[in-house]
Amino acid sequence: MFAKLKRTVGLDPAKILATPLPALANIIADGGMLALHRAEKLHAAAEIALEVAGGPAGLRRLVRRDPLEARKVLRRFPGIGEPGADKVLLFAKSRRTLAPDSNVLRVLVRIGYGTESGNYQRMYRSAAIAVQAELPADFAWLIAAHQLLRRHGQELCKRAAPRCDACPLSAGCRWYLANR
Repeated sequence: MFAKLKRTVGLDPAKILATPLPALANIIADGGMLALHRAEKLHAAAEIALEVAGGPAGLRRLVRRDPLEARKVLRRFPGIGEPGADKVLLFAKSRRTLAPDSNVLRVLVRIGYGTESGNYQRMYRSAAIAVQAELPADFAWLIAAHQLLRRHGQELCKRAAPRCDACPLSAGCRWYLANR
């Protein structure tokens, strides 16, 4: 889907906006359900990109120059919350974070970083704050740690059926020790 969009329309926000929604939906139809709804989100993202930074180049400059302001701007895009904005900034090597998506967050909280909560945003912030002081300035390390923790959460530290018996962290895992 992405390659087809890039080939037929291009990735320039102005070109995306100039493409009628039905045509855009047809181009991205292979990417999943509700193609017209996803096309509307693409139009909205293109409008935001042009409005806030004059396009992708301006957004890249903002990410490098002012990560905290960039985080606010990124959160304006459809489907981008705190974890998504933090992930963009991590992979752009602009902000020291583990960008904990739901899998990373679950692992961090279970091993003792942050507080379990029914409120995802509160739990996200508590884990991000709790781990922040221990994060190195090495972006390659942070990206690798994010990917490793994500995979750990997907394969071992699952929400419904964690595989603690296979987990190399279980001896020091707060959640395991409380639930075994």
